[in-house]
Amino acid sequence: PINDTPKDTGRYYAGIDLGRADDYTVLTIINDLGQMVHCERWRHNTWQSIVNELVKKLKAFKCKTYVEVNSIGDAIFEQIRNQYSDVEPFTTTSKSKQDAIESLQVAIQNKEFTSLNIDWLLKEFDMFTYEYSHKSRSIKYTAPLGFHDDGVMSCAFAYKALKDLKTSGMIILD
Repeated sequence: PINDTPKDTGRYYAGIDLGRADDYTVLTIINDLGQMVHCERWRHNTWQSIVNELVKKLKAFKCKTYVEVNSIGDAIFEQIRNQYSDVEPFTTTSKSKQDAIESLQVAIQNKEFTSLNIDWLLKEFDMFTYEYSHKSRSIKYTAPLGFHDDGVMSCAFAYKALKDLKTSGMIILD
């Protein structure tokens, strides 16, 4: 679902999917109602430039954030954490990716996650698909060859941050 008027709730969660050459780095920020308030992507920039832009946005929204740490992501995560402490690593495995995507799918169906009207992102959601392996009896979520899923994954990480990190740092009194 599209929501062009997200509420300023004062509590924000972000997901960062890292990429630079063939893929994009995508930052998605949602409020605590699951409404996307910001989504931006970078490609072919220096890592320092990307990190600076990410940190600037994270500080502006004061987001609790998941950053994908696969491959080059671990070093970039450390650069981000050195400048902004409210970030957590997210290691993408076939299982963690499936869980994050399926959680986002349910949230979209239940209107617990709404997106801004961003053409490239909506195209990614339209193209996003899965492959079922009879041999391993597993599902692999992916973009078709020649397309990207960086925005979809960034949204999934942001929604996971909302679900996992919403109460981190809070004292819950019963």
